[in-house]
Amino acid sequence: MRAEKQGNRVTGTHDTLGTFSLAVGPDPQGKPPPLLFTENETNSRRLWGIGEGGGFVKDAFHDYVIRGRGESVNAARVGSKAAAHYVLTVPAGGTQTVRLRLCDEKSSPEQPLGDDFERIFSERINETDEFFRFAVPCETEQGRARRGAAGLRWAAVVEAVLPLRRRGLAGRRSVNARSARRPQTGRNAEWKHLFSRDIISMPDKWEYPWLRPGTWRST
Repeated sequence: MRAEKQGNRVTGTHDTLGTFSLAVGPDPQGKPPPLLFTENETNSRRLWGIGEGGGFVKDAFHDYVIRGRGESVNAARVGSKAAAHYVLTVPAGGTQTVRLRLCDEKSSPEQPLGDDFERIFSERINETDEFFRFAVPCETEQGRARRGAAGLRWAAVVEAVLPLRRRGLAGRRSVNARSARRPQTGRNAEWKHLFSRDIISMPDKWEYPWLRPGTWRST
């Protein structure tokens, strides 16, 4: 991914999905947020004490935002991970709005955050209203159903069809003694009986960390 020279946009290319563009709108005060870039690489120096360090790693955004380390992100504004850094103050009972729009290269409009943006949002809101009026005839229950559906959608976990014992308990390539002990003493090592045969939608993934994306990986 890279930042476009014109406008506050990020462009990314995938081998099979093609090229996409993310238009990043300004903050409520009209100021464009800085675009941050790094690589999706584990910080092996920090985690395991191996390697020379340096380079751009996946926790660069944390270092930039929390520790104020501007050098942790790529000043050339390229990388396999990108983020827009908004700093917002939300008053009690208030809201703040930012605009972002992801489009593929073929359908990207000239002004992705213009009037067309508001029209599409209005259409989607109307479609959602119509769906819940049909799905939940009781008007007093519609709000509850919408909040529940939004929570599931926000925290949905899709787990690949692989047995747990072949995934997380096998672990990644052993890089030190701690990872070598993972199958016997690692997190959730006692869950060898769990077989994720089906796709699971998990309402609260923090309560089920062994099904959280990125926790387990195939070997």
